[in-house]
This record gives sequence, structure tokens and C-alpha cells, in this order.
Amino acid sequence: LVANDAGADQSELAASPNDFGKGENNAKTDRSESHQSADEEDEYDPLMMDVDLVQTGVWQRVNARSLLLMLPERMAKAEKRLEEARAELCIVIQSSYELAVPHVQKVVRGFLLRRRMDSIRESIYQERRRSAAIEIQRIMRSKLAKMQSEHQRKLRNYHMATKIQSATRRKLAIKERKRRWTIHIQHLRYDAATKIQSLYRCKAAQQLHERLADERQKLLEENERAHVK
Repeated sequence: LVANDAGADQSELAASPNDFGKGENNAKTDRSESHQSADEEDEYDPLMMDVDLVQTGVWQRVNARSLLLMLPERMAKAEKRLEEARAELCIVIQSSYELAVPHVQKVVRGFLLRRRMDSIRESIYQERRRSAAIEIQRIMRSKLAKMQSEHQRKLRNYHMATKIQSATRRKLAIKERKRRWTIHIQHLRYDAATKIQSLYRCKAAQQLHERLADERQKLLEENERAHVK
């Protein structure tokens, strides 16, 4: 676009009758004379300059004052081309940003993830330690509960055995008391019978003694009577 506008501006500059003469044909015929007169006159004019004519490929010397009339138009066109170039550049930059944003996001996310990797590993390690501690506590509590349950069972069995032993001993003690009471009663009965027998024998012996004494007395009396007769 810039090249085409420049070519159009050069063609307009070359085709303008106010700046370059009456035409290309007159320029060819009057070239030698105009060059000679212009060289002589422009040696002392600092506003004269050489202009390249694109359509002819030759240089032509023109007055710089004649270019001031076209300067605003050229500046407007240049500003317009500059705005178009800026718009295109903005579109290109926006497209570049849109294409670069996912890549930048990926790089930034990877960087942030690598920075957070230590904390993530530490959190995973702490979570594993917490899980292991919970599992150890669960196993120990289960073992302690089993031991306590076993102790309670043994204690209950001990109390039950003690109660059974107490009942059995009570029953045996009652039997033993009855047996001993029976033996004691038998001893009492035996002693009483022995006492009774002793008293009876004593009484019987006294009666026998008295009877024998009476019989002896009678026998003595009979003997005395016999002697007296």
C-alpha cells in the first residue's frame, strides 16, 4: 500500500502542469534548454531540489516552493496510512497476544505448580502421617479394648467362681455342721446312756450288796440260833 501510494504521488507530481511544465513531450524537446537555464539560475537558489520521476525513471529539478502546496495532502495521506498501519499492527499484536496467552498461562501454571510442589509434597506427607497415626491409634485402641474385655471376662469368671465356691463351701459347711452335730448328739446320747448304765449298775450293786448283807445277817442269826440250841 505504501509503495502504491508513493507511486501515485510521484505520478501526480510528474503529471501536475504547475510543477513540471506543460507535458512529457514538451519536457523532452525543451530538456536541454531548460537544463542549461535552470542550472545557471539554480546554482544560487537553495530551494531547488532533484525529484525522481517514477514513471519516466529520470531525475527532474523542481522548485521546493511548488511542493508546499502538496505537503498537507501528502501529510494527510501519510497520517491515514500510519493509522491504517497502526490498526493492522494492533490487530497483529492482539492476535499475537491471543496466541501467546495460552502458552504464557501454561508456563506460569507450570512455574506456580513447581513452586507449590514442595508444599504439596509436604501436605501429602503430613496427610500420610496423620492417616498412619490414626490407623496406629485404631489398632492400639482395638487391642486395649480386647485386653480390657478379656480382663472383664476373667474378672467376671473369677467372681462367678468365687460365688460358686462360696455356695459350695456353705453347703459343705452345713453338711459338716449337721454331721458334727449328729456326732455330738451321739456322743451326748452315749455319755447319757453310759451315765444311766453307771447309775443303774451302781444302784443294782447297792441293792445286791444290801441283799447279800441281809442274807448274811440272816445266816449269822440262824447260826447263832443254832449254837444256842
